[in-house]
Amino acid sequence: MRRYFRLSSFVAMVGLLTLLTGCPGEGGPKKVSVKGTITKGGAAITVPADGIGTIIFTEVKGADQLGDATYPGTIDAAGAFQINVPLGKYFVSPSVLDKDRNSTIGPPVTNIVKEVTGPTSDMKIEIP
Repeated sequence: MRRYFRLSSFVAMVGLLTLLTGCPGEGGPKKVSVKGTITKGGAAITVPADGIGTIIFTEVKGADQLGDATYPGTIDAAGAFQINVPLGKYFVSPSVLDKDRNSTIGPPVTNIVKEVTGPTSDMKIEIP
């Protein structure tokens, strides 16, 4: 009887915690897949074999102000990226560093704004 009471108390506690915190995977806005290419001067950028390419989508809030949510992704050797983000407007910041951590695409870029209205496989991001 004591064992049954402990087990039922444990099951009740787990159920209560699940109700209070929600089920895993249900929180937050739905994300969509965004794929595309980073270009500079009309040509796809390249990421050195020993370098690293990253892209960060930061939500735009209000009058073109940075929001709190950021979504990082990677850029492959041919300048392509794939990232999952909620629908909305974003500041897009691409970065490519060589093995010595020097930028290969110039100074940091933070003024590119893109709107995600649904899944896409052909977003073009031109670095000024």
